[in-house]
Amino acid sequence: HGDAVPDIAEVQAGLARFGYDVAPSGILDAATEAALAAFQRHFRPQLVNGRPDAETATLLDDLLARAG
Repeated sequence: HGDAVPDIAEVQAGLARFGYDVAPSGILDAATEAALAAFQRHFRPQLVNGRPDAETATLLDDLLARAG
């Protein structure tokens, strides 16, 4: 993902595949922010802000790839 801000719908789809209760709407809504914050709290606790960023998207992609 580099430094680019990831596509919200893709992040939402990844979070849903990972088991978070979010719908891939493409809109950064409260449910998405809460799911992102929970994901970040668990996998990247040094910055928990509920905002999509390249590092969070890369972590999510890597974990999904490992899960198969």
